[in-house]
Parts: sequence; C-alpha cells; structure tokens
Amino acid sequence: LINKGCRVIVPDLLGHGVTESLKNKMTIDYQSLVLTELLDHLGLQSATFVGLSLGGMITINLAAKFPVLVDKLVIAASFYSMKTQKKSLMLDDWIRLLQQTSGPVKRFEKSWYELVGESYANSKLGTIKYQEWLAQASNQKAQDIIDWCLDMKKYNAEELLVDITSPSLVLYGENDTYSTKLESEHIYSGIEKSVIKCVTGDGHVFNVSNSDIFNTLLGNFITENN
Repeated sequence: LINKGCRVIVPDLLGHGVTESLKNKMTIDYQSLVLTELLDHLGLQSATFVGLSLGGMITINLAAKFPVLVDKLVIAASFYSMKTQKKSLMLDDWIRLLQQTSGPVKRFEKSWYELVGESYANSKLGTIKYQEWLAQASNQKAQDIIDWCLDMKKYNAEELLVDITSPSLVLYGENDTYSTKLESEHIYSGIEKSVIKCVTGDGHVFNVSNSDIFNTLLGNFITENN
C-alpha cells in the first residue's frame, strides 16, 4: 500500500500491543470512539478502515455509526454474529483458558496453527512470527482479553450493516476454521455497496499467512475508483 502512495496507520487495539489497560472500557463501542478521536488527533477528516477478526467487528460498528469518517471499508475474517450457542461456548473456553496461570500465552499456543495454518506455522517466517507473537502474548493482561470476550458475546452485526454506506470489501479465508465463508456472505449481503472475495490457503489471520494474496486484493480495492 505504501508503494501505491497510501499512508498507512496501524493502531493497536485496546488491550493489545503496547496499549494500557482501561478498566471497563474494552468494548467495541468504546474502541470505535477511540478511532474517531485518533482521526481527529491526526487531522484527518476520513480514512479507509481495514479490520480483521475483532478488528472487522469494530470497523463494521464504526462505519455504521460514523459513516462520514469512512471512505472505504475492508472487513476480513470477521463475524456476522457472536450471539450463537457455538460462539458463546467458544468464548467461554477462551475465558477459562485465560483465567489460568499464563493464560494469554496458553491461549496463543493453543490457537497458533488455526491462526496461520500448518504450512506457514512450520515455515522459517512462521517460526519468526511465532516468537514475536509469543512475546506479545506474554505481556498481555488476561483480564483485558477476558473483557473483550465478554463484550464480543453481545455482538450482532445485522442492524449495523444496513447503515453502512461506504464501498466495502469483504474477505474470507478458504480454510478459515474460526470465521467461515457463511459469516462473510451474511456480512456481504447486508451491505449495499459491497463485494466479497476469497483468500485462498489456510489460517484465520490470512493477512499474515497469505499476505501476497491479501495485499493484492486490498491494494486493488483501495486504489480503484468507485
């Protein structure tokens, strides 16, 4: 994207990376508000937003509630609704693991192959990335991620999607075991000006494990005229 002349801004989500803990504020609504404040701080009237997984849920919320701020929207490997029995049980399992000693590290280690796929995980690049993410997980506060899990349990995009007016690209992973093609099809169906594309290969975090395909689709969408 930088090679195409784009300015790229990569903020950490609350409770991730090097952000500090914020008591009772690890929510999709609050994170969306923080992003609007970031634009204001940077002197930007609007931007293209790209969100993957939880990030996709946040960008859906942002685009629906603050449409004037969103030029284009990219929603990758995200979710239409978390208010199902299967998703609730999944989040409960995550919470139980996070509550153990070194919970964030244990959850990361358990999910690594599903996040990036076996082929990438066993590659040289995958080994390097594993060490980087392991270091991040070791510095995460379990309660921050638990708070995110509790908020995600309430998430349903159905009523939000109809309010999204920006041109949108919905991406799903061919063999993503977390977010299925059906999730993305529901999101795509709910946004009037949207297209849907498949990222071939394995892994939920396919912007990492299948970066060439992801970057091509992303770059083409962002730079094309609608």
